[in-house]
Amino acid sequence: MAELKAAEVELKRHMQVLERLATIDALTNIANRHGFLTRAAEEIARSRRHARPLGLVMFDLDHFKRVNDDWGHAVGDEVLRQIAAAVDASIRPEDFLARIGGEEFVVLLPGTDRAAALRAAGRLRQTVEATEIRHDGGTLRITASFGTSVLAPEDGSIDALLSRADNALYRAKEGGRNQVRTEFPG
Repeated sequence: MAELKAAEVELKRHMQVLERLATIDALTNIANRHGFLTRAAEEIARSRRHARPLGLVMFDLDHFKRVNDDWGHAVGDEVLRQIAAAVDASIRPEDFLARIGGEEFVVLLPGTDRAAALRAAGRLRQTVEATEIRHDGGTLRITASFGTSVLAPEDGSIDALLSRADNALYRAKEGGRNQVRTEFPG
């Protein structure tokens, strides 16, 4: 009986490790795409259940390829870690930060309407721009381009919300980078 109990405890520990590996980005220690999609589904359901807005900010680090080319991938990794930490420290406890691609991040903003999503993105843009990335070769700064949107009643899933924020992000890049653009439904 004691052996069975010990095996159950060990199995539970392994399951927790696997869950973490499946939902957390190992480099930045924030949620990964899978973790984001899981949380997004929960937040969409909560938003609809309580008739509360849900905002989203998507951002992509500007000229990140140059960082890797000029400084090396180790410095690029350090940039990703420090930017993730700075942004994570600057958001509300109920907000949810995830790395969904190479240098692309999203922040879910529960209870956040259009105006508040724009303000949040502006603050995050300033946070990224002000972050000094310290590494063995010195210090560097990086900027990011931001796109925002909010959940629409007709959105069947997170995909439409992500698509609008992504469109806005690319307009920010095309418009000169280091700025916030929006795309709202309707």
